[in-house]
Amino acid sequence: MIVDNKIFINNTYRSTFKSCDRKYLLSRICRLAPEYGNNALRYGSTWHGFMEGYYQHLQEHGWTRRDEAVNKAVKEGKKVWDFESSSQIFNDDYRTYENCCFAFTQYLMTFPADCDNVKVLHTEKNVEVLLGKIVVEGTEYEVWYYGKLDLGIQYGGVNWLVDHKTTGASIDYMADRLKRSPQLMGYSWAGSSFDFHIEGNMVFFHQLTSRKSKVTGEYGKLTCDFRRVPHIFNEYDILEWEKTTLQTAERMAKALLNNDYPQQYDSCYQFGQCQFSNICEQDISVDKLLGGLVPRGYIVKPRQESYEKTIAGNGGNCNG
Repeated sequence: MIVDNKIFINNTYRSTFKSCDRKYLLSRICRLAPEYGNNALRYGSTWHGFMEGYYQHLQEHGWTRRDEAVNKAVKEGKKVWDFESSSQIFNDDYRTYENCCFAFTQYLMTFPADCDNVKVLHTEKNVEVLLGKIVVEGTEYEVWYYGKLDLGIQYGGVNWLVDHKTTGASIDYMADRLKRSPQLMGYSWAGSSFDFHIEGNMVFFHQLTSRKSKVTGEYGKLTCDFRRVPHIFNEYDILEWEKTTLQTAERMAKALLNNDYPQQYDSCYQFGQCQFSNICEQDISVDKLLGGLVPRGYIVKPRQESYEKTIAGNGGNCNG
């Protein structure tokens, strides 16, 4: 997004644009989404709601009113679930609101000693930090990295930035992947702007999965697990992250200024079709998409009250 010669970039925008320019246009500018929603994403957002409500209450009132924090978590989780369910159609599976409530009770039972070991420093902290400057088509732009950090805690006397992750895969596999996570590197870099020292990232994993019977069509026993995995990046990792993020910001600026979002066929070939393949195969022009065309089978996602920049400049906003 470009506002007053400033380019605002966060991890979601960066990763989407990196994978495919056209996908960035469709999902982030036009805010299109399939009529049928993604159960994993809805569950993950709901889990974040539980975590935010719980830890926010603990930050404000301390551990002596933990029962109230639990009630706040349930309330915030339901609010997110209802919002995510309001605009799309979902096929039933095991990732239900009821199972999210069950998982939350299991989470509390898994870490009973948190009241003695964890101090909540902040929840859902908005950050906006100048990353650097780039020159695009003869004009200088400031690149601002922004986002919302899930949680900051002091754990065992050490400060950590916490990121909540939900997954259906094994936690071992996901933890190994995050060793190269640009999202966590960005959070570590942004954490350097705080007025207190951050040791690194602590990922709070929540695994939920179930197998569907081919005979009955019913889901079997739930696998519900949790783990906390630290990730610490060195100075070289962070410097490389800065360079690649500025490079992506430069490409993004050119696309926004020229309304030019070519399809990246390598992504289609290597990773398979995404949720927007049906649109790309219809050969719909960028001008029509920016003009507000909503292809059949898709909806415009409503905006949630959150830390979002208004898309401005020549990039426009195809939804008004």
